[in-house]
Amino acid sequence: MEGSDYPVPTMRGRIKLTDSIDGEKICPLDVVLDPSDDKLGDGFYFSQLTRQLYLQSSRISIDSGPPVGECEASTSWTIPDAEAEAPSNLITTGGGFVGLFQVVRYRPIGQDRVFRPPTYMLQYCPETCFNISLYSYNGVTRLASGGAPFEFGFVKVQASNEI
Repeated sequence: MEGSDYPVPTMRGRIKLTDSIDGEKICPLDVVLDPSDDKLGDGFYFSQLTRQLYLQSSRISIDSGPPVGECEASTSWTIPDAEAEAPSNLITTGGGFVGLFQVVRYRPIGQDRVFRPPTYMLQYCPETCFNISLYSYNGVTRLASGGAPFEFGFVKVQASNEI
């Protein structure tokens, strides 16, 4: 997408979908951080809008693109029970088009953060808002509700860049 802003984790890796837990196939799919893969513009997007519109929207839907494997659930994100413990608080696919997520400017405290570009975090807000965090479940880093915020930035990708 020419001039599109893509959300990118501040640590190495990218957000993508997985169709298994402990070697068992699952559907809906789980949303995970793959630290070995850092291809821009794939696996995690809000829409073909700009960063400014994400920040002006009160609620957005998040999608992970085309379905993976044989699971026919939608690739829109949801959380089965944001107040529960894992695995019920893990982000999965199968959500509707109702926007229950929001992007919030993240202002971490600490001297190592003084001159960094702006970063953001996600919140899941069915009624009360819950921070979206990274959570290690069965040895895989997944996105879940609660905990320290999952921090990301935006990268503008030009038409000539391979994404």
